[in-house]
Amino acid sequence: MEGPRRLSRDLLLEVRAAPAEARPARILMIRLDRVGRGSIIESQIFVRDLLALGARVFTRDAGEIRLDSAMDELVAAVQMAVARHENDVRRDKARAVYQRRLAAGQVISNRPPYGLLVTADRRYIARPECISVIRQVFRMSARGTRFADIVDWL
Repeated sequence: MEGPRRLSRDLLLEVRAAPAEARPARILMIRLDRVGRGSIIESQIFVRDLLALGARVFTRDAGEIRLDSAMDELVAAVQMAVARHENDVRRDKARAVYQRRLAAGQVISNRPPYGLLVTADRRYIARPECISVIRQVFRMSARGTRFADIVDWL
C-alpha cells in the first residue's frame, strides 16, 4: 500500500469532519515514519494537512514537527525515507528467515497453525483429528470461498 496508512487516513477524515472548535490541538505519534508506508510525499502531505487543520503534531523522538520552511520539509522527508528503508531491510530479513525455515521444514513461529503440532525437533506434524477439517478448508479455498465464510464454517 502506498502513502498514509488506513489509521492515518481515518484520523485525517475525522479531524476534517469535526467542527473547528472540536478538533484536537495536538497529535502525538511515536515516530513520524508511523504515518505511512510507500509514498513519502503522500505521507508528508498528510502531516501538512493536519497542520493546516490547526493541529500541532509531536513525535516522541523529534518533538514538534514543523513544516514552516524548506529545511523543515526536507528533514521530515529524510526521516520518512530513512524509516521506509529500515522497514524494507527488516522485511527482507524476516522473509529470508521465513523462506530458509520453510525450505528446511522447520517451525516458523512459536504458535503452530491450526491443525498442526510442533515436534521436539521443532518441525510441524498434522494433528490426526484435524486432517479432514484442514483438507476441507483447502478445498473451500481452492473453490474461491471467501475467508470470512471459511471462518464462519470453522
